[in-house]
Amino acid sequence: MLTLNNILEEIKNVPINRLEEFYQFVHSLTPQKKPTDLLRKKILSFGGAFNDMSNKDYADYLSEIKKVRTQFFDRKINNVCLCINPSSIYRIFFLIIIWAF
Repeated sequence: MLTLNNILEEIKNVPINRLEEFYQFVHSLTPQKKPTDLLRKKILSFGGAFNDMSNKDYADYLSEIKKVRTQFFDRKINNVCLCINPSSIYRIFFLIIIWAF
């Protein structure tokens, strides 16, 4: 099974003169954030979805969501604490690449 540690080990073998090309490749994998009209309509369809909830139920819902997200992003996987924002994983990945060389 492929793990982050396997990938990092392979990255260490990338020649220094190919780092710029590798960096461009990694950035090509980054999804572009261009919301389409269809996506915009889907997102906006959730507007008012919680109107029928009482303030107490909504507060309980938000509290539970925060708790679950905290538990998910604070867990340890292979001795690495995932206390990071998922959107910044590419920046951290690049820093690890630089550090490896």
